[in-house]
Amino acid sequence: MSDAPGVDKKAYLPWKWDQATTADGRTIGLGTDVGPMAVCYRQALFKATGLPSDLESVGRPWAGDWDLAVKVVQGRTSQGLKMFDTPWQTAFSKSTFAATVCPSWQQADIQQFSGPSNKGKWNIAQPPAVGNWGGSFLAVPASGKHVDEAKKLVAWLTGPEQQAKVFQKAGNIPADQAAYDLPAVVSAPMPGAAAVNHAHGESDRSPWPGSEGVNFRLPSGDAAEMGWAIDPAGLYDLLMATSRAPPGLPPVITENGGAFSDVPTTDGQIHDHDRIDYLHRHLAAVHRAIAANAVPGL
Repeated sequence: MSDAPGVDKKAYLPWKWDQATTADGRTIGLGTDVGPMAVCYRQALFKATGLPSDLESVGRPWAGDWDLAVKVVQGRTSQGLKMFDTPWQTAFSKSTFAATVCPSWQQADIQQFSGPSNKGKWNIAQPPAVGNWGGSFLAVPASGKHVDEAKKLVAWLTGPEQQAKVFQKAGNIPADQAAYDLPAVVSAPMPGAAAVNHAHGESDRSPWPGSEGVNFRLPSGDAAEMGWAIDPAGLYDLLMATSRAPPGLPPVITENGGAFSDVPTTDGQIHDHDRIDYLHRHLAAVHRAIAANAVPGL
């Protein structure tokens, strides 16, 4: 994707560009946005309990407190409701909780689920520590029929002007830094726009604060297309370890996958040997754990 017309690698946040770059240097996607963290809170509910309610005062007591950030993650945020489930969604309109962790793209959810009666009642404060949650990419399958045209479309959709428009509509922080000085971002006509720029303005730079000069170690063994380690033994070790730890509940593997090239060969088929081998080896690791009675009911 780096060779698509109009794409400027230097304009992108470096860590965002690297997320879509394979171990051999190929860029397979262009970032549309990032998810710098903040804390969204109900001003009136904070004020009613005697807590500070303006955005400067709300963020000041916990600024830079990493221990508090960990406690928030481990605690019962949003009254312990599971994010994105129906009870969590309806709680916004019922004013059931006063605060929630809030990456920039969460603003659209709050606006949708809070409803018209709660418009303007939420504000955004700095989080205890800088972080990033989410952000998307657009990519073009190499096996497509109109690859060049699709690359041009993706380059246009992820351009700074389009990312600025998305920010204006939904609050998604652009991944292209050239968008930061555009009027649609600087003076976005949306509720809490000043708070958005203030609360997310620092954390959109790096999801790993203080580690910009750190070189992360690449896996020594097999790796998928994006450089992530292929480690079936690690899955086995994890299952064995969790089986011995409280609370003794059966584990649920919700996601396990790898990125591999899926270009058709000369016979027009996608044989996908690498992915088949990946799944076979990880399922074999799970089978070993089952045989050791570490995975009851799986």
